[in-house]
Amino acid sequence: EKPLLELKIQAEGENIVIRGEHIYLEPSGQLLMDFDLEDTEKEIEFQSPASSDYWFERGMDLDSNPETYHEAIQAYLKAIELDPSNVDAYTNLGNIYYRLGDREGAKEQYLQAISIDGFHREALFNMGNIMTEESRDLEASFFYKMALETDPEFADACFNLAFCLERLKKRKEARNYWTFYLELDKDSTSEWAKIAKEHLEKPLEG
Repeated sequence: EKPLLELKIQAEGENIVIRGEHIYLEPSGQLLMDFDLEDTEKEIEFQSPASSDYWFERGMDLDSNPETYHEAIQAYLKAIELDPSNVDAYTNLGNIYYRLGDREGAKEQYLQAISIDGFHREALFNMGNIMTEESRDLEASFFYKMALETDPEFADACFNLAFCLERLKKRKEARNYWTFYLELDKDSTSEWAKIAKEHLEKPLEG
């Protein structure tokens, strides 16, 4: 009803500007660009070495080369130090430990990620893989199912889960996942699709 009362007058250096909900102009009527200060500060923070995201990106730049694994580890640890809830940093750190043969270290990082975000797809899937390697198929099937809960079209988790269920002698349930996998695999001639079909061709008994 009184739009002028909704305007705010403020000083910016030697200039006077008028700010409303959707306008930002000089008293002369010259429209100004309204840069959001908070967004600018966030961008500056992202580029700053004091940012968890900065160190996470740094880690990703380094973790593809075995020669820089140690530096990548330090970068991810710094990212976690600055933001203990950075689940991707825990997961990527676990991946490096796994590649270095430190399975226990990898598990610790994946479980930390899952404790923060119980639906972190990669951490759940990677934990399932480690449980499979340790012949702990019951635990592995749990993690694969959780990964599928997070992403129902996660084909790799579906395939690995079907294999776990086969080894657990839960063949009827396994058949459901083999069938589902074939729906997810767009290449019906792939090696994985052939394996799924072979399992479906086997009789349930015997």
